[in-house]
Amino acid sequence: MSRELASTYLSSIKQTIREAEITDYVMPIWLPYLASILAVIGGLIILVYAIMIGTGMHPLRHTYYAGPHRVEAQETNIAIGLIALMSIVALIGTVINLYVIYKWIARRNAHFSRIQRLYSGVISFLEALGVSDPELANMKNIAEEARFRESEKSAGLWLILYIVLGFIAWAYIMHFLTRDFVEHEYREQLFFKNLAEIAKRRNLVLEPPRRTIPDRNTVLYLVLTIITLGLFGLYWIYTVTRDPNEHFLEHRVFEQRLVGVLESML
Repeated sequence: MSRELASTYLSSIKQTIREAEITDYVMPIWLPYLASILAVIGGLIILVYAIMIGTGMHPLRHTYYAGPHRVEAQETNIAIGLIALMSIVALIGTVINLYVIYKWIARRNAHFSRIQRLYSGVISFLEALGVSDPELANMKNIAEEARFRESEKSAGLWLILYIVLGFIAWAYIMHFLTRDFVEHEYREQLFFKNLAEIAKRRNLVLEPPRRTIPDRNTVLYLVLTIITLGLFGLYWIYTVTRDPNEHFLEHRVFEQRLVGVLESML
């Protein structure tokens, strides 16, 4: 048993927990919809302009004193301006859409990597204290499985695939973002339940983090997205944004409890 070494591991655990401010990005719910909102606004502008022209309500129609040729030139310039505006809106929407997908994947990678370091730190801390409870072996197996199952997915590569393959790549991205967090949270529950048993034998209470992510059927979600012509996809986007947000917020509370219990063990 080495309390000095355990104290060093505890300091490392606290540092890993502080890194959550960077890794656990809580994305605003409205951000993934911003590109669609801009597209709708741009479409409404074009629609209103087309209706005004079609019904003769265009204000330039009443400036005959300027001459018909000048009016036509002004209308052409306005049309060109609207096309340019729509192009800019489309470009901004595309950049926002790519940014959202990148952040979805990047925060998955960053959070999973941080939790794997947290697992490693907790295991090393217990070993330094001389803990030999049978649950420690279970925790090691879970940590090893997490390293294998929660490997990094390249955000840049998936962006390229999304640009090239479109909906096919988008559907798979939505699938693994949904499933990976469900499985990740399940492993977390097992890991910290084993730790709670170790703490219980030492008259300490550790309440594992609560489940925040429902087990969603991604095949059903994909089918519903297709048959509703993308409308259900708006809800899927909401879940892919919200579920990790809730998971991260729960971690902020739980990890403070975790530090308290480890300090008591030390």
